[in-house]
Amino acid sequence: MRRILHESGGIWLIGCGAPQGALNETLRALQTKYQNNSVLNNSIQNNSIQNNSVPNSSMLNNSIQNNFMPNNSVTVLIYPSQQKEASLADEVWVLGRGGFTGLLALIRRAAWRHFDIVIEPWKQAVPWLKYLIWPRPKWQYGIDLP
Repeated sequence: MRRILHESGGIWLIGCGAPQGALNETLRALQTKYQNNSVLNNSIQNNSIQNNSVPNSSMLNNSIQNNFMPNNSVTVLIYPSQQKEASLADEVWVLGRGGFTGLLALIRRAAWRHFDIVIEPWKQAVPWLKYLIWPRPKWQYGIDLP
């Protein structure tokens, strides 16, 4: 089940150059990681703002019971040959379509989305991409999840 995408925020997974099968494994790991974390933090923050209070144990229990899906959407950047491997992503962007104009559109789109974090497990694929996005989100290299 795909989540509702928000205009800004979320996770951008750079899947270009991923070995076959590794992309879906990484997506599963991301969903597991954020399934508990993000929902809890977002609902506690929203409750605290509405109630002008500090989060307490009843807020924690309510947020665990009432929220099942994380607020972090996962957008994946892949090559055209990898389209079948990104089935678990909320949104898929394909690198290489449209030539230079397509690259400029991708950069503009990524800057507009204001991702919370970019995870690039396979650094050798597009190492230059980090320097084209402004404002630059937190960029994490390697397979370790935040």
